[in-house]
Amino acid sequence: MAKILLMDEPATRAAGPALEAMGHTCILASDAREAEALMREGPFDVLVLEIRDKAEGFRFLDKARDLRPECRGVAVLADSLEEYFPELLGRDRPRNFLADNGAIDVEDLGVTVRKLSGGDIFGIEQYGVTPVETLKLRSPAEKYPVIERVRDFYLTRGVAPRIVRNVELILNELLMNAMFDAPVDASGARPYNQRDRSDNFELGEAE
Repeated sequence: MAKILLMDEPATRAAGPALEAMGHTCILASDAREAEALMREGPFDVLVLEIRDKAEGFRFLDKARDLRPECRGVAVLADSLEEYFPELLGRDRPRNFLADNGAIDVEDLGVTVRKLSGGDIFGIEQYGVTPVETLKLRSPAEKYPVIERVRDFYLTRGVAPRIVRNVELILNELLMNAMFDAPVDASGARPYNQRDRSDNFELGEAE
């Protein structure tokens, strides 16, 4: 489990007990000075910082990176991500963001912490669901019932609708790429990638 440094802000303060219930160790720093002192004393796996003052928030993230480069940062954003682009363009960190919509989605934060501390960042398994079925399709028209089945599979297992919607969007793009762009014929040409994405066709046996 992870050792987490939480900066004392309303959104992050409320997340501490829930993260500890997941088995993590949480240390709450009252301000940037105390957080810096704690990071000098010992390592942390994850830093969770709510950014309200952009200049101060990113300045501390830079300091944290210098002190503990192995510590992963999670920035809780008070505004839309676009508002932070000027500060983010010149930085390679933080790479992980959560929206502050009045209260942190603790489940999302817990999954993010588990990904960062464990190093395994991919897969819907991170949300407590193990896929159990392989679905095959031979034409673009078949993608709709497949996406619907995948959506229903995750919804009935309690995955948040927002996450499921992202799965639908990503799956749609992956399926379209697999059918229109991936197939290669004997001459090395891609027979479908110039076709309109609204076209329907049957993939060959070897495709």
